[in-house]
Amino acid sequence: MATGIRASFDRHGLPLLVALAAAQIVGWGSLGFPSVLAPDLAPALGMDLAAVFAGPSAMFAAMAFAAPGLAPAFRRFGAGLVMTAGAAVMALAMASLGFATGPVGYFLGWTALGCGGAASLTTAAHIALTQMRGGEAKAGIATLMVMTGLSGSLFWPLTGTLGAHAGWRATCFVLAGLIAGLCIPVYAWLARSTRPAADHQAALVAGQRPSPRVFLLMTAGIALNSCVSFGFAAIAIQLFATLGLPKAQAIALASAMGVVQVAARALDLAFGKRLNAAQLCRLATVAVVSAMIMLGLFGAGAAVLTAFVIVYGMASGLLAVTRSTLPLLYYDKAAFATATSRIALPLNIIIAAAPPAFAGLLVETGARGVLAASAVFAGLALVALSLLPAPPETAR
Repeated sequence: MATGIRASFDRHGLPLLVALAAAQIVGWGSLGFPSVLAPDLAPALGMDLAAVFAGPSAMFAAMAFAAPGLAPAFRRFGAGLVMTAGAAVMALAMASLGFATGPVGYFLGWTALGCGGAASLTTAAHIALTQMRGGEAKAGIATLMVMTGLSGSLFWPLTGTLGAHAGWRATCFVLAGLIAGLCIPVYAWLARSTRPAADHQAALVAGQRPSPRVFLLMTAGIALNSCVSFGFAAIAIQLFATLGLPKAQAIALASAMGVVQVAARALDLAFGKRLNAAQLCRLATVAVVSAMIMLGLFGAGAAVLTAFVIVYGMASGLLAVTRSTLPLLYYDKAAFATATSRIALPLNIIIAAAPPAFAGLLVETGARGVLAASAVFAGLALVALSLLPAPPETAR
């Protein structure tokens, strides 16, 4: 796969891919601050813990409904220009959170973050890579998804340190500065390489469209796995603390899971040519179910926690890749943007519900309730993925 990346991105494109990955890490990493600072935000804003975690849910809901409406802008102006504007909105929205004094300002800030994120985060980045590399974008998309898994590992300790020394409001201002200082210049640079794709609209309309059954099964498998991934990530630190770990250890353990996600790259290198995205997605889903059951049954001993971090981290990292590449098995490359836009609406709505639902479940049932629910959701995802038919022979 590494060879494929070098082949797909020349000496000019490869630095841009690295810069794009860094900007995506900053964008997603900045959005994870409630995972660390929620106990500080809640009393300051007059909210309970579940309401604080509902902020990211508002963001995903806004992202879900904003994404389809941005498709014409991506085609007319090119992804880089749209992403630059989106990052500017994100920076302003993050700064506004630092000024919030209650639930209204808090949720307005997260809604604005969702609108900016729809224009500048994952789906937008994939469209940018497609505009840059066309049919050769698959390796870049996979790499970008794996690298984005570093966002929590890098930013949870950062936000924890900033919050402890400067408070959560100053942390929001620092995060806004990072978005403005790194993401906006990178996306402006990207705008020079992503040209408007209006001339390819006919190809998009003519793209391959599988049966509604395939779309529903694929969306269900992706969405249920994403529900677990995003819901668990939002409350991982609090869950580990519930299991008896000191806060510093809980943060370190949750951060380690993100680092292990990068090791999923080894699975891609080892099995990427032997197993397609659907097979890898099923394998990773089985690992998620196994990890949740293991931690729920055997408790939070050092050996069990180490095994959990490795198994779940590898599986979630692999799912981050297959979540984006699975549609390429059933939709030709001309229809990829259309397919991902159709999937984005239900996907982001389900993701929006996950953090507050998992936070509420943690409060009501404890860690084992969360682990059991995660195993059930991942099991249902496995059923949907198992019912998917074999991809067309022409799929790559």
